[in-house]
Amino acid sequence: MRIEQLEGKELYRTRPLYQSIFRDTELFTDFFYRKAEKDGKAIVCMDGEEIVSEVFLLPRLLSCNDSMAEAVYLYGVATKEEYRGRGMMKILMEKALAEAKCANADFVYLIPENPEIYKRLGFRLIKERKEKIYQLSVKEAKMMLKFNLEPLTEANFKEDIYQEINSLENEIRTGKELMPFRDREYFKERIVQAGIEGGGVYLLRKRNDYSIAGIIMTSEETGEIVIEDIVGDEEKKEGFIKDFMRWKGMAGMKEEIFPVMIAEIKEGIGITDDMVIQINDVL
Repeated sequence: MRIEQLEGKELYRTRPLYQSIFRDTELFTDFFYRKAEKDGKAIVCMDGEEIVSEVFLLPRLLSCNDSMAEAVYLYGVATKEEYRGRGMMKILMEKALAEAKCANADFVYLIPENPEIYKRLGFRLIKERKEKIYQLSVKEAKMMLKFNLEPLTEANFKEDIYQEINSLENEIRTGKELMPFRDREYFKERIVQAGIEGGGVYLLRKRNDYSIAGIIMTSEETGEIVIEDIVGDEEKKEGFIKDFMRWKGMAGMKEEIFPVMIAEIKEGIGITDDMVIQINDVL
């Protein structure tokens, strides 16, 4: 057994293991590898010429307490079934943390399937997995929409819309949140990713002045539309979702809230339990 680090085109060597473990579509897998090839890395365990365990390291710039934090997103953690229980993932995680430290990252984070595994490796849970179900009563279903909804596409994502979104984000920030640095590229990639996942990105506009009040991002799982992320005033979140449901003609809907675990590389980053955590499963 030996450990290797892969970058660029070499990352495609991990694809057989990735596709044997994860049930992503070919479109999504292609999208992931194109992104990872740009600036990502993988640390892998080899048995001969076969990759039997792997973890991807994806650099991320996050907004943390009104300042920028450099983080590494650990993604695609996988071990071939017959090689599990041999301590390979522990070795890869130690290597990943060491690599993040060398890259001068502030912390690493991941979205776990089983948080207990990662607690033993020095990670702590800062956001628990939840599924929220929203349902419209007969009365609510007949209520007038408070917002106009507008799909955000690559074609209509112009500079004026980005500037309005940026103004909204500055307005709703409390200074106590951990969230992606949502620049133009972030939204462009969210539009592409949502489309690949069968969902979309939608602007909620106020009916009186047509200004942007919020943004909803969705995916579609087995014919079910799932809300994955919402940008906007936390107090108006349920209203956003119920307006979206009325607009779509849906009586019920699910919101996916992803768990998040971190391991701090530097001291004093200031990630606390009372923060609003808006990290999601975004590549």
